[in-house]
Amino acid sequence: MVSAFGREECSMTTLGPKDLGATALLGRASGFDVRRSQLDELLKKQLFFVGGYFKSGTTWIQLLLDNHPEASCSGECHLITHLYRTLKAAMEDHNRFLLKKHAEVFGEISVRPPNFDEADLECLVTTGALLLLDKHRGGKPALAVGEKTPDNVAFFEVLGRLLPAAKFIHVIRDPRDAAVSGWYHVTRVIPDDTRRHFPTMFDYLKHFVDGWANFVPMALEFGARHPKRYAQVLYGKLSAEPEAELSRVLRFLGVSTDIDTVRRCVAATAFDRLSGGRARGQENRTSLFRKGISGDWRNHFDEATDRYAIEKAGPLMRRFGFI
Repeated sequence: MVSAFGREECSMTTLGPKDLGATALLGRASGFDVRRSQLDELLKKQLFFVGGYFKSGTTWIQLLLDNHPEASCSGECHLITHLYRTLKAAMEDHNRFLLKKHAEVFGEISVRPPNFDEADLECLVTTGALLLLDKHRGGKPALAVGEKTPDNVAFFEVLGRLLPAAKFIHVIRDPRDAAVSGWYHVTRVIPDDTRRHFPTMFDYLKHFVDGWANFVPMALEFGARHPKRYAQVLYGKLSAEPEAELSRVLRFLGVSTDIDTVRRCVAATAFDRLSGGRARGQENRTSLFRKGISGDWRNHFDEATDRYAIEKAGPLMRRFGFI
């Protein structure tokens, strides 16, 4: 349909019920009430988020927790880095549409169009987060339900405001080891982009250390303000004492620390099992689970790059015993 303004417009004469999905909706008019009830039940559980700078071991924590019968941990939902931004753009676009439409149609009278605001955006993002967490849980009778996205490390404060009862698990790894792991990951997944931005491995390693030094403190600051909602997991300690470290995280989330259950979770996520039979230290650069050891940075960093890392992140690295 062409409007009086000479452009295509959507109307029920050009965009029918089938296009809108209205036919499908007719048979489930109570769907909103059902989902709202399910999300109300979800909110009674211990919600949590796992974060950590890139290649710090967040996937391992996710799998450990998701193998527990009383926990569900999905990954990756990218709630802030993508969902938040996408919804914000959509709502801003709709606000502009309404303003223009009202100006065209009601210009002669004073009619203020409705518009979305920041509170509405946060409500939609929170609802989206809950829907995704509930879908991943898939009916599992979990007492703790969470999600792992590495970038969460920069957004604990935002997520904590959206869901005030949620808890946060921060996975921390020596930035030099994480950088080496990151290099082999990005050269495997996005080789052309990586080579275009980082002519040498050392350029990437320095860039990685910069990011680690900037983002890790954000989570630490959140933890200092909310100590009862925040737990740290050091990759090296998890590797050395997986049962003890997992038990500590489970207590933090309020789920069972039965030793047999803990051992089953650890066994199910052992490196040799995830990597298809390779032992820790046996490298496969085409695998997500490349090598699985601490200290591998010594095989890749030159003296100048190591010195750069210590100058850039030395105080934090000393805090965690990395140097």
